[in-house]
Amino acid sequence: MQNSFYKDEQELFKNYLFLSTFREEYNFNHMSVDSEATSIEDAPIHAVELIIRPECTQKCEYCYVARYGEDLFPVADRASREEILHNIDLILDYVFNTKNLYINHWEFFAGDLFYDDLYFDIIDIFAKYLREKQKRYPNVFLKFPGVILTPNNFSFIRNKERKARLEEYMANFEKEFNWELGFSISTDGKYATETREHLTLPDEYFDELFQWTLKYKKNGFHPMIAKSNLNTAIENYEWWKKMCAKWYTGVPEKKNDYLPYWLHARNDEWEPEDIDKMLVLINYMLEDRLLMHNDDIDALTYHLFIGDGANNTLPSVDINDLIRLKISSLDDSQRMSCSMSGSTCIQVNNLSFAPCHRTTYAMFKGGHFVVENDKIVDIAPNNVTMYLNLKLNPIKDGPRCANCLYNVFCIKGCYGAQYESSGEVFLPGQKVCRLEQNMIEFLIWKYDKIGIFASAERQGFLENEVTLPVKAILENMQERRVNYEYIENRTPKCADAINE
Repeated sequence: MQNSFYKDEQELFKNYLFLSTFREEYNFNHMSVDSEATSIEDAPIHAVELIIRPECTQKCEYCYVARYGEDLFPVADRASREEILHNIDLILDYVFNTKNLYINHWEFFAGDLFYDDLYFDIIDIFAKYLREKQKRYPNVFLKFPGVILTPNNFSFIRNKERKARLEEYMANFEKEFNWELGFSISTDGKYATETREHLTLPDEYFDELFQWTLKYKKNGFHPMIAKSNLNTAIENYEWWKKMCAKWYTGVPEKKNDYLPYWLHARNDEWEPEDIDKMLVLINYMLEDRLLMHNDDIDALTYHLFIGDGANNTLPSVDINDLIRLKISSLDDSQRMSCSMSGSTCIQVNNLSFAPCHRTTYAMFKGGHFVVENDKIVDIAPNNVTMYLNLKLNPIKDGPRCANCLYNVFCIKGCYGAQYESSGEVFLPGQKVCRLEQNMIEFLIWKYDKIGIFASAERQGFLENEVTLPVKAILENMQERRVNYEYIENRTPKCADAINE
């Protein structure tokens, strides 16, 4: 018998899902006739991410699935290939038929989907549903393109048959449905293979990856900086720079890709010596970027603050650029810096709703689909309040963050990593805090020392939301008698400078 709390939780959870994801505004009939949307920017953008399976062909040293996969995805609960495909069929039937919704942004999360060709079977199921809808609502597909994005290690690139098959699927999907099958390539580069692929990979392998990104120009790389690969980070950085110059020079669509953007792992394991190595890397990158701007501080400042590539400056690499001082808007400062706030994650094996693919622990699940007679008929609650706290909690006001001097510049932690570190999901890890604070401090110290802030003020880029916290951090560093000259002393000269 359901008690009133259960019913309240169920109503709350369903209301959240129907307002955020399964929205009436996304109904095919509405999109086709009554929608006020006039462009792809106005079309449905709240992504649905399918958490498909954890199995992978690699065991990266910093990967949380490799470390905690048995807790995140208990072996006894994992689904067979047939069950995965069946449950995806149930989900798509619910979205496209029961709810008649045009959700046009999907993402796949998995260890790997290509070693046994599961990816193709999943796409076939999508095609089955999209084909029926496209016949009835062709104008919706024409007006509002769709996308299915998949991060993948691309180890299949050496398999000519599998590669050709994927390219055929991509071409057919775009031709028939106006949908893109997109990919983000997970590799950390030639000099990080010992901690990621655990293979000796020939240069031809990486050439094939770059050739892929030239053929499919929206595809790109997302290398990671982690404690485990810091010893070769500068060597790896130079390798990435040379490879991007080799393959992307003169390609207009790749003008921002003269360097990839780096993410950094927020596992709570950063010791002081690791942080110093990270700061040496950042200093090296900053000095190198200054060289790339011909030692022109004003040009580098424009690049770091504006980044549109005007005035003979380089366009910005990405918002995640390690050498950019990140300034969060009021809206951004209240959201997680990952996809937590912008997507709804469904764990395929048990049809449950997890806050994200890093928080698939049972106590964080919001609820699950209810299946009767081989059809989704309802949504049942689990721990709705916890789920919504994770999804909607204003991160800037969380523990340790609310009164932190570095709050406005910090990208914050990762809920999954925090839970794994301390058991307290909302409590930032002390070592990650130290890393983020030192990175921010170093950039502010360096910007101040070489004249970037002075140039930004001359060019009119500074506002109170920047100057006030910068001033407070500089004053705090002076009181503590902190400077980072030792990082500069440890930083090798940039390769371009050596070559000169």
